[in-house]
Amino acid sequence: MNTITLVLDADSDYERSCEENSRHMAASRNYDQKQKRNYTIFQLITPGELIHPEIDEMSVMTYLSQFPAAKLDEVKRELPEEPIASGSLMDLNAFPVVNMPTEFVVNIVGDGYKPKMKIIDPDGREVHYTVAEEDPHKFIITYTPLRDGIYHISLALRDLALGTVTPVEAATRTIEALPIVRLCSYPERVRVGDPVPLRVEGAIRGVVEVVVVDALGGEHQLAVIGELALSKYQITLRNYITDQV
Repeated sequence: MNTITLVLDADSDYERSCEENSRHMAASRNYDQKQKRNYTIFQLITPGELIHPEIDEMSVMTYLSQFPAAKLDEVKRELPEEPIASGSLMDLNAFPVVNMPTEFVVNIVGDGYKPKMKIIDPDGREVHYTVAEEDPHKFIITYTPLRDGIYHISLALRDLALGTVTPVEAATRTIEALPIVRLCSYPERVRVGDPVPLRVEGAIRGVVEVVVVDALGGEHQLAVIGELALSKYQITLRNYITDQV
């Protein structure tokens, strides 16, 4: 019985030794891989040799002595994957008037974003604008064109958490700012039945409407009867006592 017991104990010790060696081997292998990944080190001793009983202490110390002089490779921080977001422009006036504020809507699909606009005037300068948030996904943009001509409007989305700015290629528009339509000088006194020519300047696009208010407060819309030149129209007044134009 004693002999059998000793043999079983020897087998158990052997199994424990094998398990321990396996753990040491795995730990050494993981350690070696970590050094290869984070440090600039050439392998001199394999993980198996580190735990081999015949490897002397001097060899191990030679291997380990490399680490104090090793330089940690700079690990670049990976930014989180950019969430999918998009934006669109709505209610954009294609023909705003110079010196008159105009506004449009920016709709954003996605959380944690705000619009970043770029409005370029005919001279290539950026136009100031304001942003009013109606809700986290709807913003009102207001700007004032200061001169007539072609303007380019583009939208980008600013991530509030990361600070990154992503252009929205589909949300790019071109608009034309028109000059202020004005009525040129006209005679203050006219006779009933006499035609009165009125000249309107700045009416590059759209319908020209002139309304005459008579002495009794009645409004009379006049029709354009002819075009004298670019942006100039002639209006005829008939049988009206002119009080306001």
